[in-house]
Amino acid sequence: LDPKLPYEVETYYEDFPGFLIFFDKEFNPYPTWQEASRAVRKLKIKSIKEYPKKYKKDSRLPCNPDTFYRDYPGFKKFLGKDK
Repeated sequence: LDPKLPYEVETYYEDFPGFLIFFDKEFNPYPTWQEASRAVRKLKIKSIKEYPKKYKKDSRLPCNPDTFYRDYPGFKKFLGKDK
């Protein structure tokens, strides 16, 4: 941790480009929550608590799908538990 950096860089800098650019990372996410949901089911992620532990197994899954996808339907449907 660098004490010279503000705690919340994304709110401190008006022109903050996003964390991917800030950390110089490439990210090619699934374009829709439905595609991401299929990937989650392939990883056999069964709960909200499991998601943060396992989503990194697929580099195309966002860490916070609920804020990443504008039309996100909720974790229940995202995990395929609404059937």
